[in-house]
Amino acid sequence: MTERRRDDEGAVSEATEELLSDPASPANDPDRRPPQTTDAEPSDDDAAT
Repeated sequence: MTERRRDDEGAVSEATEELLSDPASPANDPDRRPPQTTDAEPSDDDAAT
């Protein structure tokens, strides 16, 4: 049973890598990605407190 689980995880991993490496994949649609945020500079809200 353990070997089968490893095989399944490997297949999922390979499929995920294949999708992420394909620029036409819906997984790579910029509208689906969360916005990238950086805390390098304090926001106005932080300065007010």
